[in-house]
Amino acid sequence: MIHRIFSNLPIFKGLEFKPGLNVLVAQKEEGASEKQTRNRAGKTSLIEIIHFLTGSEAGKESQFRSAALANETFGMKFELAGQPMSIERSGHQKAKVHVEGADFLNGKSRLSNTEWIELLSEKMFGLHAIPEVDGRKATCRCAGAGETSS
Repeated sequence: MIHRIFSNLPIFKGLEFKPGLNVLVAQKEEGASEKQTRNRAGKTSLIEIIHFLTGSEAGKESQFRSAALANETFGMKFELAGQPMSIERSGHQKAKVHVEGADFLNGKSRLSNTEWIELLSEKMFGLHAIPEVDGRKATCRCAGAGETSS
């Protein structure tokens, strides 16, 4: 479960989640049609931040590497394998993540993004249990915005 999404960016409006279904909706002005919502509620940005924090590629075109956001840190407090933890990542150091909390981190607080993806794969989906086939081990490549996964 995700508990909180946050950033050190002063204008960022952090989100707190409660147990159960949480819904983020756009506002509609009176008289607006079905397709006329008051955008900028942050729905797409929320998904992009979660994607970034769960290991997506942050290529040159990533908004997290733009001049406006590269030095800002985004984070998430959540539960992984039943343990509370937090993750923080910035576009400036896209290949590294700062993690805290869970016992299975064995005191580590800095992981490469590749290590982070492998840890998520293991703890969320048990992918460590997939055996090698013909000398090849399964890999994970998370797609960034505009990319397709392979």
